[in-house]
Amino acid sequence: MTDVDPTFIAFLQSEESTSYNGTLLQEVEAAIDSYNGAAYGDEEEGRSQVVARDVAETADYMLTSIMDVMVASGRIVELEPTSEEDEALADDATEAMHYIYRRKSGYRLIHDWAKAGLLEKIGIVKCCVERRKKRVEALYHPAFLPQNSIAAEPTDQIHPADGSAMIHAVTLEETAAQFLDYHVPLEEFRVSRDARDFDNAIYLAHITQKSLSDLVEMGFEIDGIPLSEGSNPFMTSLATARDDGRPSWIGIDDRIGANRKVWLNEEYVLYDLDGDGISERLCVHRVGNAVLNIETVDYQPFEFWCPYPMQGRLIGQSLADKTMDIQRVNTVLERSMLDSLYAQLRPGTFVHEDSCGDHTIDDLLTIAPNRIVRFTGNMQPIPETRTDVSAVAIEAIEFKTKQRESRTGITALNKGVDENTLNETASGQAMLMARGQQMERYIVRNFAEGVSRLFQKKIGLMRQYGQPFQIRVDGEFRTVDPSQWPEDLEANIVVGLGNGSKQQRIQFRNLIAQSHTQLMVAGAPICSWDNVFNNLTAAARDMGFAPNDIYTPVPKDPQGNPVQQQQPPDPKAIAAQQQAQIAAEKLQQQAQTDQQKLQLQAQQQAAEAELKDRAQQAQTALALRQQDMQAVQNEQKLAVMSEKHASDNETRISIAKMKPGGALDE
Repeated sequence: MTDVDPTFIAFLQSEESTSYNGTLLQEVEAAIDSYNGAAYGDEEEGRSQVVARDVAETADYMLTSIMDVMVASGRIVELEPTSEEDEALADDATEAMHYIYRRKSGYRLIHDWAKAGLLEKIGIVKCCVERRKKRVEALYHPAFLPQNSIAAEPTDQIHPADGSAMIHAVTLEETAAQFLDYHVPLEEFRVSRDARDFDNAIYLAHITQKSLSDLVEMGFEIDGIPLSEGSNPFMTSLATARDDGRPSWIGIDDRIGANRKVWLNEEYVLYDLDGDGISERLCVHRVGNAVLNIETVDYQPFEFWCPYPMQGRLIGQSLADKTMDIQRVNTVLERSMLDSLYAQLRPGTFVHEDSCGDHTIDDLLTIAPNRIVRFTGNMQPIPETRTDVSAVAIEAIEFKTKQRESRTGITALNKGVDENTLNETASGQAMLMARGQQMERYIVRNFAEGVSRLFQKKIGLMRQYGQPFQIRVDGEFRTVDPSQWPEDLEANIVVGLGNGSKQQRIQFRNLIAQSHTQLMVAGAPICSWDNVFNNLTAAARDMGFAPNDIYTPVPKDPQGNPVQQQQPPDPKAIAAQQQAQIAAEKLQQQAQTDQQKLQLQAQQQAAEAELKDRAQQAQTALALRQQDMQAVQNEQKLAVMSEKHASDNETRISIAKMKPGGALDE
């Protein structure tokens, strides 16, 4: 522990007390309860207890939109150098940030940070270097034992040849630096009420429960520190709300020994501790009134973002603030609608007391098809008639839904076109989707600003405390030394600031590749093989491939200068060669055409001669056939005439015999 002026202790306690904002924590708890669909406490037994989920619906949709935009490219940040000499170092730093982001749960950090802002007005993350003690074993001569040795025991494994003192096995205690990035729940965070940003805030604190074992590993002396002062009520209630009603803090304050819990305040304050009249940024670790450590630092580790910033204020509004009242109204409307439907399906019954028998009430309370209701007398039970208000409730819910869409920009068209919108014009749908996406882009840009500040802070910490390490880039190992990075590297969140989705970037890079081809053929000085290689490798990376598996880097000499490459051919010579090739192709095509014409003419002449011969043969055959037919006809005529002449002679003879002529006949 460290002895400090009581005035400084009083300052810390006063700032901690005034920075506590119970109203804000109550609002955050209500927002989380609304997101979880917790009951409002006014539910009645026997009536609908449904809870609308407008907060969860809008928050989850906006969260998926943010995550899709921020992590679509796989590279959330690109570091830009301010000079050409630092370009290679900036590329190494970019690859290192990408490597750390992938290996150190960077996706979960971005997810939790974005979701916290959407629900809690402000999302807090912490980027810091924590020092942890570790113990290692080594062998040393007694005369050269290091100062950080904990224990030194003689060993019989090694004996000096000269018979001098025996070598000792030494346990060394070393401090290792760990780079940590994690989300800070709002109930664990404190900031001065008058703060407009974190860098100039008088008081910032991260209040967490730590075990005594954790404090020892962090290098603190724990003798004499006070017991835990009890749990913060909002720590407990907010933790229960985050756990969806399941208490998770019960019993952890009852542990003993090294596992005993205490409240550790890690405070970053502006205070003139040395009395020079200028406030310095101090990092203080404190448990109650016991100050464990004080050191002067040049940074504070916290960054924040707010989806709807309030001008001139640190804390603005969340997406939950836009929809919590609508969810409350929709809950009442949905309950009324369901109660009305229940009343129509299961109406009450008017029963005259004189008609009640021994089984009448039991029969009425039995809900079953074709039931039998037994009663006495002539007064039968009559069903109660109520007006159905479900249709009115549904119209009111639709009205509140449209109101929610106008507030948040999240419409049905953003989520996908349904069958009810297919008949609308495409241009009208595009306009509605564009209006909704404007709100999404607004929130994403606000988040990207916070991410940019976070990575800028991380670069500074790695430059100051980082050691050389190896990373694997495109299938090859590369050694990165953060201490060599330039001080003026700028973090540029390329995706979050509106460079489009991965598919759009691939299309743009294809257009750039076409322009590069034209420029290289024309020999334009504004394009080099390095430009072509960088564009193609970036496109391959966007497509999910390892660039080194597809393209070979531009060869360079040992000094790192590009090797002189063969100059592209003269464009005029290429054009003349192309024209000569075209002319030769035309001549060849003309010769082929002429040959085809000659072949066609020969074929036509042969066909005509063959046709003429066939015609002459047909005419000769026809003439011979006609002659044969004429001869047959003549023969037939002669035969007929001969038969007729013979018949006529016979007739004359017979007539002469029959005519009486007396002696004349003789």
